[in-house]
Amino acid sequence: MTAGSDSKLLLYTAKVCPYAARAELALELAGLDYDVFEVDLMNKPSWYADKINAASKVPVLVSTRDNVEFKLPESLVIVEYIHDLSGRIFASEDAQHRAVSRYIVQRYEQLVQPHYYAAAINSQSESVGALLEGLKQFSALLGTFDPATRGGAYIQGGTRFAYADLGVAPFVARILSVSREGLLPKTDAPAVHEAFASDPALARLNEWWSAVQTEPAWNKVWDETKYLAPFKRRLASLNK
Repeated sequence: MTAGSDSKLLLYTAKVCPYAARAELALELAGLDYDVFEVDLMNKPSWYADKINAASKVPVLVSTRDNVEFKLPESLVIVEYIHDLSGRIFASEDAQHRAVSRYIVQRYEQLVQPHYYAAAINSQSESVGALLEGLKQFSALLGTFDPATRGGAYIQGGTRFAYADLGVAPFVARILSVSREGLLPKTDAPAVHEAFASDPALARLNEWWSAVQTEPAWNKVWDETKYLAPFKRRLASLNK
């Protein structure tokens, strides 16, 4: 499937970046033909900020038709644009359902991400417990979308991987990865990846995560090795 009769899609991305993963997941779900340009975030091309994104960030989706380029930054803006092209990202066209999808992604970012960055990037040991608590609160939110009555284990009780799932999954994957690698600060709190699998307060989140592992688009986009290598380089540069 193409974005238009003569259009070409190019995604500037980085495997280390969860925001970029959102855009790539959306392209896969939409079944759109696209190419990728992998940006080394620690050694960006000199032309990137001038020619692609003045903010010097990924992702950026470039659509070219009749030699005219349309450049679109920001992960969720790109995801919604891809839905407009394909109709395949949101699980429903119902306005309330879509609003809840957006809210869930925003709520995850509020509950979890600040603590993850504080723990993983800034090595703040006190943030590991807060990270676990944020995950538990998010799991409780998912519990309000009961798969027993909605039909599936995805975030809104759905049967397919959709907007809210792709908005959150890249971030959860990175939390679990750095926890398994022992890259979070040592504390008295349980290791995040171990609690994820065993703590009853995280059961709904773990159920959702198991469903994510069965999604073909997810398995094509997520590459733990390609994530960890640049992440470890970044940590090493910060700890010099």
